[in-house]
Amino acid sequence: MFIHALSVAVLAALQSAPPAPQSPAADLWEAMNLDGGPAPTGTWTAERNDEEEALRCSGAPKGFLASRAHYRTMDLEFEWRWPGEPGNSGLLLFAETVGFVGQPGLVGGWPRNLEVQLQSGDAGHFVTLGPEVSLDVIDPATGLVHEGERIAGIFRRRAIDDIEKPLGEWNQMRVEVGLDQIVVYINGQEVNRGVGGSLTAAHPGGFRPGAFAFQSEGSEIEFRGITVNGNPTNQPRALWNGESTDALAGWTPVGKKGEHVDSEPVIGEFRTTIAYTAPAKDPKEEIAFWFSQESQVSSRKTGALRVNGTPAGYLRTRDAFGARYHLSLEWAWDEGRSGNSGVLLHVTQPDVLNGWPQSMEVQLQSGSAGDFWVIGDDVVDVIVPNMEARRAPKKEGDRHSHRRIRRLDMEESPERPLGQWNRMDVELNGDRIRTFVNGRLVNEGTGLTVRTGAIGLQSEGTPIRFRNVYVR
Repeated sequence: MFIHALSVAVLAALQSAPPAPQSPAADLWEAMNLDGGPAPTGTWTAERNDEEEALRCSGAPKGFLASRAHYRTMDLEFEWRWPGEPGNSGLLLFAETVGFVGQPGLVGGWPRNLEVQLQSGDAGHFVTLGPEVSLDVIDPATGLVHEGERIAGIFRRRAIDDIEKPLGEWNQMRVEVGLDQIVVYINGQEVNRGVGGSLTAAHPGGFRPGAFAFQSEGSEIEFRGITVNGNPTNQPRALWNGESTDALAGWTPVGKKGEHVDSEPVIGEFRTTIAYTAPAKDPKEEIAFWFSQESQVSSRKTGALRVNGTPAGYLRTRDAFGARYHLSLEWAWDEGRSGNSGVLLHVTQPDVLNGWPQSMEVQLQSGSAGDFWVIGDDVVDVIVPNMEARRAPKKEGDRHSHRRIRRLDMEESPERPLGQWNRMDVELNGDRIRTFVNGRLVNEGTGLTVRTGAIGLQSEGTPIRFRNVYVR
C-alpha cells in the first residue's frame, strides 16, 4: 500500500501575488464532459490563496474530473465546501471512464459507477448508476441490512442532525472502499455503510477497478486535501486508441480463407493508410485489406480505425486472451448506410466455416448488435436463457441458422441512429459471457465451451469504424 496526496496542479513558486489559476495536473487527472469531450478551460481550476491550494469547479458544463489511476480498494479523504449557494455534486467510485463518450442509456449520461452524494443536505447518500449496479445498506445503529431507505437507486445516509457544516465552511469526507464493504464518514461520523450487491465478486454487476471522480453538476464547489491510500490496479490495455502511428502493431490482418498478411503499414504525415495484400489461392486474385487511421473524428480527437468492408476478412490481435477479461469498444456506420460486421472472441483455428475462424462472434450487424454466433461445429457453443425461442433448430444441410442466438427481446433497440457512435462491452468470466450495448444488457450465456484465443474485428461487406478498443 502507499499513500499519495494528489496535488491538483503544479503551481508556481509563491510570490507576493497569488499565482494565476491553472488546470489540474494532466498526469493525475482527466477532465471530461458528458459527451466524452474534454472539459473546457475554466470548468476545473487549481488555485492557491493564502498559501492554500484548492481545486475549484465552476459547475458548467456537466461532467467530471477523473483520476487516471484505477482502484478496486482504497481509503480516500478530501474536504469540500460550497463557496456560494448550496448545490449538487458527487464522488464517483469504480467509474468506467476509459474510452468514455457519453452514456445516454444511463441515468443522466454518467459513466457506470457508484456515487457518494455531495449534494447540500444529502451528503453521504449512495446512488447506483449503471446496469445491474446494486448495493445493500447496513444501519449503523442496528448493524442490520435494510432496504427501507432505498428510493429509485438512492440509498439514504444515516439521519444525523447538522452533520454538514454551514455554507462556506469546509467539510471532511473519508471513504473506506474494501473488497466487501464501503464505509462513508462525514466530519468524523459514520453516515453510511454498503455491503453485498455489486461489491460481491460473483455478482453479475460486480464492480471492476475504476477511477474515482468528482462531478461538475451545475454548482460551484471547491475541494482540497485529496489523499488516497491504495494500490492502483493495472490500467486497461489499449488495443486500439488511434493515438499513435503504430497502433496496428498488435494486430494481424487475415483473409477470409485464412491467409495471414505480413506487409508493413505505410505511414502518412496526417493519416495512416495501411494497404495489406497477400496471394490468394487463385494467382489471378489478391486479397486486399484497407484499413485507415482517421484523424480527429471525435470531439476527443481520437483516431478511428476504418474498415472498408471488402474483401471479406478480419483483423486479429496477435496476442491471445484468457478466460477472464472485459472488452470495450465503439463502432459506427456511415450515416444512412446500415451494415454487417462482428467482434470475434477466442479466435483459434482459421477457416472453419466459409472462411471464418473458429470463434464466438458477438454480432454488430445493424439492428442485431449483441446476437451470438457460434462458429465451429462441436467445439464452440453456449447456453442462453429461453434457448428454444432464441435459437433455430439444427437442420440437415443447413450450416448456418442454428448458429445464431438472438439477443434479448427489447421494446426499444439499444443501438443509436446510423452515423452515431455505439459502445459495446463484453464481459468474459470463465464459461460465462455477458454483452452490453450502450449500457444495456443485450445477451448473456453460460457453458461457453471455448476459454482462450485472439480477438477479431470483421470486414464483412460494409464500411465500419472502430475506436477506443480496450481490454481490462
